[in-house]
Amino acid sequence: MSTHAEKIAAARRKAEEMKAAAAAKRLAHAKRRQEGDAAAADDSKHEIFVPGEHSVVLIDWDDTLFPTSAWKDRVREGASPPSERKVQLLSQAISGFIRTLQQSGEVKIVTHACKGWYEKSSAVLLPETKALLDSLPARYRDSYGSKYMKPKPAGHKYMTTIGSEVDNYAEWYKTD
Repeated sequence: MSTHAEKIAAARRKAEEMKAAAAAKRLAHAKRRQEGDAAAADDSKHEIFVPGEHSVVLIDWDDTLFPTSAWKDRVREGASPPSERKVQLLSQAISGFIRTLQQSGEVKIVTHACKGWYEKSSAVLLPETKALLDSLPARYRDSYGSKYMKPKPAGHKYMTTIGSEVDNYAEWYKTD
């Protein structure tokens, strides 16, 4: 497992690589424009932002990609598994959706669930869909241990600091 300093160093290296790649693109574009490339001149409005190059798409796991509320009883030990047809349809839908999102940027999975639940629930999918999910970066509620966790009142689950902020924010929009 990487130390905090190693993670910071890796992030800095990645940032430098991205800056170098962007500088190379700008240089190549300027060179094409100097050489009179009409396409480069028409494309000047897109110099700063190239869709898919600078975009990150965060997608939630529970009840967004995976129907947790409907399937949680089917995934637990001893439960009758979901039908092969449902697994196939869900796997195809998830794979297709992720591939569509990947056309717009780097896709990352986020979830308020623990890593164990994410691993267990994604394991019911077809192997190729599971492999696609495993190829994506994912962050779980327990990704950083208890650092960002705070206890809720007795009998309730733990939640992250951001989770409590979201709960409070939702209070503003209650209509009843």
